[in-house]
Amino acid sequence: WNHPEYLEAVGQQFGSDLAAVVVAADYHSLEDGRTFYPWLRQFADQYGAVLIFDEIVTGFRLAIGGVQEYFQVTPDLAVFAKGMANGMPLSVYCGKAELMNVLKTATVSTTYGGDALSLAAAKACIGIYRTEPVIEHLWQASRTLWSAFNQLCRKYNLPLRVDNYAPFSVLTFDPDCPANFREQFFRAVCAAGVTLYNGGYVCYAHKQADLEETLQRFEVAMSRL
Repeated sequence: WNHPEYLEAVGQQFGSDLAAVVVAADYHSLEDGRTFYPWLRQFADQYGAVLIFDEIVTGFRLAIGGVQEYFQVTPDLAVFAKGMANGMPLSVYCGKAELMNVLKTATVSTTYGGDALSLAAAKACIGIYRTEPVIEHLWQASRTLWSAFNQLCRKYNLPLRVDNYAPFSVLTFDPDCPANFREQFFRAVCAAGVTLYNGGYVCYAHKQADLEETLQRFEVAMSRL
């Protein structure tokens, strides 16, 4: 992520044999994408490679269209999942017509290809995204929750923080924190009633009262560390 010099070396090594460049955002340094994604577009074009964005997390969270909408860089292919059907089993690969038309002569096997229920869920979910302020809520709720979380970390002098207030915030532990602190932290917040996975994801259902309760539970956990 965001190491053009490494990719330049790969491009020089393989030249026109470079088939594709696949990238998923680094959530710790998301804003680097403002320059890195345009550079990737130029790099892929230079070597005739297909540019593929992994939007499984960023799609329907950072923006409805993910990083390509947020940073205004169009890939050749992209994959989406998760938020588009509100948790129902569904994934999507999409892209430019010249590439998608190849599927007319190819065989693609899909585990859930015949599941109409997930398609109905996606249709309903996308309709809500288009008519209600879902993305705006995700951003605002994330800022509210994680800025207050960082204040609690400073209050209790804990060696961790959240670097990114985007709707997929990531926990960062200080490099010199005690070896067992990470496990102690996750156990403490779990005992207080909060489950985290390297960070946290707010959703449209989370209201102010939910955020306040979560912060209260965080403080209970932190006060015990």
